[in-house]
Formats: sequence, C-alpha cells, structure tokens
Amino acid sequence: MPPQPLSVVRFYGNPEYAVESIGFKEIVLINPEKLNDPYDPPFFFATDFNGEYEILKDYIRQQHPKELSEFEERLPQEGWERFTRSIKKYNEDLRRSTFLFSTCGTSKDTHPKDNFYMWGHYGDGHRGVAIEFSTAHLTRAVLQKARELGGEQKDVDGVWWEINYTPDLPKIRSECIFQFVMNSVERSEQAWEGTGIFETLRLTVRSKSIEWKEENEWRLAWLNDETRVKVQRLPLLDDSVAAVFLGCRISAAVREDLIFETRRHFPSARMYAGKLAEGRFSLEFEEISLDIG
Repeated sequence: MPPQPLSVVRFYGNPEYAVESIGFKEIVLINPEKLNDPYDPPFFFATDFNGEYEILKDYIRQQHPKELSEFEERLPQEGWERFTRSIKKYNEDLRRSTFLFSTCGTSKDTHPKDNFYMWGHYGDGHRGVAIEFSTAHLTRAVLQKARELGGEQKDVDGVWWEINYTPDLPKIRSECIFQFVMNSVERSEQAWEGTGIFETLRLTVRSKSIEWKEENEWRLAWLNDETRVKVQRLPLLDDSVAAVFLGCRISAAVREDLIFETRRHFPSARMYAGKLAEGRFSLEFEEISLDIG
C-alpha cells in the first residue's frame, strides 16, 4: 500500500464553489446518498458462498470436517441469520453517519493538475479550478471538528480512505467466517475488529469499479452519527491550501475573485494559470503572483 500523500487535489467544475471554499475557508463533505453512483461507496455484505448457510457448511465439511459439529453448535442456522442481520445493520448505520470529501492523490511522479481526463470530466472542460490541500491540515481539521462536537473521530478505516479499484466487490470468504466463529467468544461488532470479516468490510466501503482508476482517489472521511443532514461544512485551518490551479478556459472574473480570496485567506498558497502546451497534448502552468501591487 502506498503511503498517504502529503497533499491532495480537489477539482471544482463550478469555479464559484472553489471561490466559496477559499473565501469561507471551508470544504463541504457529503453523505454517500448525495453521490451520483449508487455503488459509491458500496456498503454491501457479500460472501464467496452467496450468503447461504448450507454452502458455508459444505465448505467446512470439506476443509474442516472434524470441526463441523462444533461449528454448527456455535453458529446454527438461526445464529447465522442474526449474524448477517447485524452486519447489514452495521453497514446501514455506517452509511448514514459517513461524510466524504473526494480528492486525487499527488506523488513525486504524478500530479492531478496535469491530467487531461480530470480537467475535462471534473473541471468542466478546463473551465474549472483545482485546489491542492495539505492532507495533514485536513486531518487536523476533522479531528478538531470531532472534538468540538464532544466526541472523537470513530476510526473505521482511518481519516483518509485510499480507494481500491477492482473489477469485483470484495467478498467475505468462508474461511474468514469459520475462523471468526471458532476463535471468538462473542459475535458482537467489537469482536469483528482485526478479523478477516472486518478487514473485508473495511475494504469494501473504499472500493470502486476499476473503470475509475484514472482518478487515483483519496477520500477524507468524517463519521458523525449525531445528524441526518446530508451535507456538512468543515472549517479549514490556516495554510490548508497549498496551491490553486486555474483551468485554461476559466473566466477572467473568476480568476480575479480567486486571486483576491486566496491572497486574503491563504497568502502562503501558490497560484498557477493553466494553458495548452504548444505542439503536444499537455498542459503548462504559469505562476501568478499574489503580492499586492
């Protein structure tokens, strides 16, 4: 697994949203219900035995014949049904309480600002804006917000979710179920932690179809089960914005608004204007001075 990037980039197809984000010093996190893709994130409970108890027993009969009787005593048919209901409820509760801010990761070799696909699809045909944020500052902002609300960030899979791109949804394996039942005293949610079941559930909610791999997405995740509002605003700390990249077709008026608001609220940030490179399929970025005068 690659390390968490030092910075991430958010594309704004509507440049006014970028102006507001900088001008109000805040970002917007949304509940999955507000996302376009109903599989994003997939809060599903899938197994490699189709969730059918008899197929699970057939697996144990073949792989662990001596333990089959004890397994049935520990987890009879009705116990399995209760167990699956508890996992589904866990997923439903997690979906209601999850708020996400989608970004693209940076690395020493690649930067989203150079990606034609991202500018075309998420940057409204190069008319939008890309803002580069410090991951450390966004992390501190989430934790500070959680403390202000009187609690702590519940760590389901960390503040940052690295997206796993896959052709198929992760599935809980029969062996994971067997090991959990045979080694656990209780069947509670807390008992899942550190098990193959929990790791698969955690991987599932950060998975997307492999078709989206181009995005190299990292998501800032905030868990709040005290609200049913689907949109949450997170105040930004000073120096949260590292850079602002303007699409090569952005309007002159929005350009001036962004220069003004960035100069006021994030004076240490750098700003760049994009333009098409001569004679090749690539972008070039020229730095804009934020100094007054």
